[in-house]
Amino acid sequence: MSIERGVITDRHVAGEEGRAAHRRWPGRVRSGVLGGLLVLGAALLAACGGSSAQPTQTTAQSQARPPASAAKSPAPAQKPAAPACQQPCAVHNGVVVTVTNLVYGASSGNEFETPEAGNVYVTMNVDMKNNADQEANFNPTNFVLLDGKGIKHTVTFTDNCPVFDAVNLTKGADSGPKCIAFEASANAPHGLTLVWTPGFFSGDINIKLT
Repeated sequence: MSIERGVITDRHVAGEEGRAAHRRWPGRVRSGVLGGLLVLGAALLAACGGSSAQPTQTTAQSQARPPASAAKSPAPAQKPAAPACQQPCAVHNGVVVTVTNLVYGASSGNEFETPEAGNVYVTMNVDMKNNADQEANFNPTNFVLLDGKGIKHTVTFTDNCPVFDAVNLTKGADSGPKCIAFEASANAPHGLTLVWTPGFFSGDINIKLT
């Protein structure tokens, strides 16, 4: 009986030790798992911290770098376009009319030929150049003189300035200078304007003379 008790006792002791070890095993597993999670979390935080620091550095570098547009030199100022003709003149659809040798109070060249009372003669030379593809009509009746008092006068003629014949100019042709005479209000030499009407369907073009 004592032997059996001893055996039973030994088995009993071994069983108690096994159960105690079994109770300690989950605690060790939990400790190992928690330790692994802590290490993994630290690694993730380090990776996130490193990746977030890089954009901050890049942003700082981009802010410190001056914009490319600021380094460019300013564009040179453009020169004003050259006038299409020498004033007094006008250009319409490639046709250029130029006025020269303006004379206010011009002589008729004939003592028996005088302007209307209160008027004087005004003469000038007119030149026309056609730079257009279509023909241009050079006609003295296409011109009217607006005097300093706001009165428009049609073309006239004197011995010194007879009326020239109308012509058509082809592309590149030039005619003139041709003399044109008008009457104008006396004592009003300023504000003279030659009004050119190129055609029936075109508007008036003013060429300021004085």
